[in-house]
Amino acid sequence: MADKPAKPAASGKKDDASGGPKKAGPSAKSKRVVLIAVAVIALVAGIGGTVGVLHLLGLLGTAEKSERQVAVVSLGQPVLVDMPEVMVDLKVGTCRSPYLRYAMRIEVSSGAAAKVVDEFQTRIMDAVQQHLRGKERQELVGVEGADRMRNEARDIINRLVAPERINGVLFKKFVLQ
Repeated sequence: MADKPAKPAASGKKDDASGGPKKAGPSAKSKRVVLIAVAVIALVAGIGGTVGVLHLLGLLGTAEKSERQVAVVSLGQPVLVDMPEVMVDLKVGTCRSPYLRYAMRIEVSSGAAAKVVDEFQTRIMDAVQQHLRGKERQELVGVEGADRMRNEARDIINRLVAPERINGVLFKKFVLQ
């Protein structure tokens, strides 16, 4: 029989599965120190980056105050133009004979715009009524319906009185039946 190679003498180091001696790795204490150091570096870099971005955006106060000039334009009180109360038949849907009774007030920013709205009052009333006759009752129900109608009426009126602009439409009365 052939002689088997002699086993190396035990030197205190354990052999791993591959048969070679196991290398001594970093201890648990040194791993913890490295992990803490990496966490501290990441925290400092994160804070520094946040401060840099805030400073870049001008959201971070500086020691020296910059003097800003603010222009204030006084437009005065808005002028309200009352429109007559109107009753409109709505498009027949699920309701037998729906109608809307409304009275609106048009808000403008100047007296000149109020004169233009007064001059176009008949056309404004006709255009808004024509628009409403194409609506069903369900489209005007609730706060959402009234808000949608307010925005649509504002757009219609702005097209009629261009280049003047109105600020908004306020409903004094808005009754659906």
